[in-house]
Amino acid sequence: PVRVETRLLEPPPDFLAGRLVLVYTGTARLAKDLLERVLKGWRDRAPGVVDTVAALVRGADRAATAIANGDAVALGEELDAYWVLKQKMAAGAEPDRVRAMIESVRDRVHGAALCGAGGGGFLVLIAKAADDVPSLRAAFGTLACDATFHYAD
Repeated sequence: PVRVETRLLEPPPDFLAGRLVLVYTGTARLAKDLLERVLKGWRDRAPGVVDTVAALVRGADRAATAIANGDAVALGEELDAYWVLKQKMAAGAEPDRVRAMIESVRDRVHGAALCGAGGGGFLVLIAKAADDVPSLRAAFGTLACDATFHYAD
């Protein structure tokens, strides 16, 4: 059985203001196939899937601690680790274009990952500098043609 636990996090005021960036990648995705493969692995208790889910839970705890402590660097590291684990569980979750987008801003972000099952959709970034959307967009170059950028104030 799956058990969900919640807790209220109280980050410092303005934590991630202007640094939590969502980018609609402009890449269409069909997450259904990815999700079906992961759910089949979970149902069958495939060791790779079960171990990866356990690692995701541990990472979520570390990310919660980073948020509560206002540590954007640690949060970015956990976001990167999360993305590696999700790709391990769902091969094909990172299209070449999205991989290129992440690599183009790697030196400007603490962490990056696709939301949801992967395959496209929204890319979340923890920018090193506040209000850095113009330089992130410039770093994407021609990859940004269909992308839209959104950030938390």
